[in-house]
Amino acid sequence: MKKHLILALSLLCTGCITLKTKPLSINYIFNEKPGVGYVFGSLTQTFVNKTRSDGFNDKYTSVIYINERLKGSKQSYVASVSGGENNDIDSKFTDLNGTIFLFEIPIGSHQLDHWSGIDAYMKVLPKRSMKALKFNIKEGDLLYLGNIHMNLTFGKNFVGTPVIAEVLPEIKHMFARDEILLKEKYKFLPASIIMQPLERRIWPFKPQ
Repeated sequence: MKKHLILALSLLCTGCITLKTKPLSINYIFNEKPGVGYVFGSLTQTFVNKTRSDGFNDKYTSVIYINERLKGSKQSYVASVSGGENNDIDSKFTDLNGTIFLFEIPIGSHQLDHWSGIDAYMKVLPKRSMKALKFNIKEGDLLYLGNIHMNLTFGKNFVGTPVIAEVLPEIKHMFARDEILLKEKYKFLPASIIMQPLERRIWPFKPQ
């Protein structure tokens, strides 16, 4: 009976993500490694701060995922940015909450395929599955993916509490800014940057 239960659980977990990888730390030591490349970009969101005139002053975190929904993937890559009550204006991202992300990633085909948000009260998810935005990594490449910007619309719930009413994710090209911030954060980069960003547009839902 126990053996059958273990087998059933194993079958259920086939294709499940087992590892979520965060961006490389600023102290990461770049070494030449076979079979890997790098991808970088920026994640930004509409500025969330206690000085907002609409009353929304709770912490809000935007999260993006690479390979989260990729069939058979055992690893996803996760970047996040937060704003909120104690957040000050960052001169590097004018009127935005923002961060630079850099991942070491195996060569081959990958996809930006999911996002989520977290505020003080609940988790915010897309209404439907997002279209997978695909890209390829070659050995030793440092690929610029683009700026993923989360447009936040603020509103109020049925009791009048300020909430995030809508999230509209958008792909932008902000290379001039992002390259400077990348080189400020990581002093020794592994390669010259390859410019193959995702298409500029509102990130669409997956076709039904």
